[in-house]
Amino acid sequence: MKSVSLYFSPEDIARLESLKIIAQRNEPKGSGDSFGGLNRALSWINNCDCAFISGWHPVKDENDVETRKENRRNNDELQRTLRAKGYGVIKAVGNYEGDMERSFCVFDYNPGGHSLFDDVKALSEHYEQDSFLFKFASAERAFFCYTAGDKKGKREDAGKLSI
Repeated sequence: MKSVSLYFSPEDIARLESLKIIAQRNEPKGSGDSFGGLNRALSWINNCDCAFISGWHPVKDENDVETRKENRRNNDELQRTLRAKGYGVIKAVGNYEGDMERSFCVFDYNPGGHSLFDDVKALSEHYEQDSFLFKFASAERAFFCYTAGDKKGKREDAGKLSI
């Protein structure tokens, strides 16, 4: 069973609010940031095409400095490319087949230009990722789109996104 866990920093939530991509906080006093952050993230996931992608590869050996450096370079380049195309990008922590990976939650808050699906698919192939997770704004369920291996070109239901 595959799962995706998302963690949004207060800075990322504030940035999305300032761009009017997600609603301003509307939470009871004293509730802290968690309820507002959850509501904003759910609103964004339900109203925009979104994807979860990484340039990260598993690090099996704690002393593998080169893979760690390559992972940082890949993710820095991936983030710059996505932002240059006009997409919103939030850092996230994912879990793919039991391995933690630094990922990005990407959303298309200005549809009509690029195709988020096509762009993320090409980037997933470029960074030699097995798959990426995608949800169309109009859809209730997300899916994995495989870009490598035996399942390349196939889609697999991932269920409803939950935060």
